[in-house]
Amino acid sequence: MSATHEARRIAIEGGLVRLEKTVIERQVKAEDFLAEVARMQPVETGLLPEGCVLLTRSLEAEKRTQTVYVMERPPGLQNVRYNVEREDQEIQDLILSWPRTLWFCRTSQPPAIAHATIVDLWGAVTRAAVHVEDLGTAIYCLPMPNLYDSGNGAVCMGNLSVEAYEKPLAVRIPELIRQVLESAWNADLMPKFDGLGVGGLEDWARASAADPEFHAKIRFKAHTHATVRGMLKHLDECPHQ
Repeated sequence: MSATHEARRIAIEGGLVRLEKTVIERQVKAEDFLAEVARMQPVETGLLPEGCVLLTRSLEAEKRTQTVYVMERPPGLQNVRYNVEREDQEIQDLILSWPRTLWFCRTSQPPAIAHATIVDLWGAVTRAAVHVEDLGTAIYCLPMPNLYDSGNGAVCMGNLSVEAYEKPLAVRIPELIRQVLESAWNADLMPKFDGLGVGGLEDWARASAADPEFHAKIRFKAHTHATVRGMLKHLDECPHQ
């Protein structure tokens, strides 16, 4: 906060000259002002999906409201159904030592429409919990199939859908993430495993059987957007896939 002071200026408009005086009674930091506004007029988020640690909202073209929900899932063992698409082998059930993951779900809601549409879902790896104060938490590529641009893009959801509009997003978003994790991953859009310290999903499963904490040894590749902040900026600016 600064002391009260006056500011003077001369304004010239057309053939008139005007002397203006501005009295500044109080000055505070922008973040303090915004915190006070949020305290007095909190944003109505509605019911949040399970594991949601952050959400952002912005206004798209045609006054559509875009919301990005960020869900965090802790590390652990994850059952993965993998269709290697070899004629002599059926779908494999692999148990992977799974890292802490973040799921960015983007929704869009037109004005005067009661329900939002899920437009895409993005997965990423993180080594630490999200720091909501500065959003500088680093993110890495999730080395799984069916993610565009070798893990830097959205999940290719194929025919997965949870657009049962009578259900709230707090139900639909976790259901979509569950469907993605439980679906049969296939060889489309395979990631590159070079440099990760693991040769592929089957190798990952073998190492996980020997060491349930194997995910901590995988050298995940840095994500194109580097941090949670960078990812949110990208989602705010890039068109839907």
